[in-house]
Amino acid sequence: MSDPIIYFIDDQASQRKMLEWDLRDLFGAGYQVISLPLHERKDDYHQYLDGTAVIGLLIDQRLNETGEVTSYTGVDLARHLRGTYPELPIYIVTGYDPDEQINGPESGSADAVVHKSELRADSPKATSFKQRLLRQAGRYKEALTRKQQRYRELLTGSLNGVLTPEQQTELASLENDRLLPTQASEKGLVSKLHKDIEDIERLLAKLPNLDKRENG
Repeated sequence: MSDPIIYFIDDQASQRKMLEWDLRDLFGAGYQVISLPLHERKDDYHQYLDGTAVIGLLIDQRLNETGEVTSYTGVDLARHLRGTYPELPIYIVTGYDPDEQINGPESGSADAVVHKSELRADSPKATSFKQRLLRQAGRYKEALTRKQQRYRELLTGSLNGVLTPEQQTELASLENDRLLPTQASEKGLVSKLHKDIEDIERLLAKLPNLDKRENG
C-alpha cells in the first residue's frame, strides 16, 4: 500500500519549495508531499484527486498572482473541487493576513484558511493543524471505504437480480459518484470538441460561395 499523499498547489517556484520543505518536515516519513502542476482549467486537477491514497489538498490563495497560467484564486479552485469531493480535506494557505484576502463565506468551501507560518514544524499551531488534517483524512477514507463496500454489495445484488427499486436508485447514485471525476476532467475536452465542430461547419458553409466565385 502506498503512503498517504498530501498535495499542494502554489504558483511561485520559491514558495513551492519552501512549502514542500515545511510540509515534509511537519508530517515526516510515511507521507508523500507532492506539488501539483498549475493548470489553466480547474477541471484538470480532478485527475490527481481520484485516488484512495490522497488525504488532503493545500491551495495557495494567490494562485493568480503571476497570471502566467491561472486566472482563478485558491478559493475559486476550492469551491470548484468541493462539488466533486465534498469530504476531502481542503485548506487555503496564505502568506498574508487571511482577512485581507478572503472575505466571510467565500472561504467556506475550504476547511480552513492557514497562514504559511503555521505550517512550520516549530510553530505552536503546526501540531494542531497536522492533527486536524489527519482526523479529517481518517473520516474521509472511512467515507470512501463505506461507499466502496456498499457499491460492491449493491453491484453483486444487481448482477444476481435481487435489488429493490430503492437499491437500484442507490446503486445508480454511487455509480454516478464514481464517474464524476472522469466526467469533470472530460468536460473541457467535450467543450473544445463542440467548438471545433462549429468552426468546421462554418468553413463548410462557405465552400459553395467559394465554388461560385471560382466558376464565375
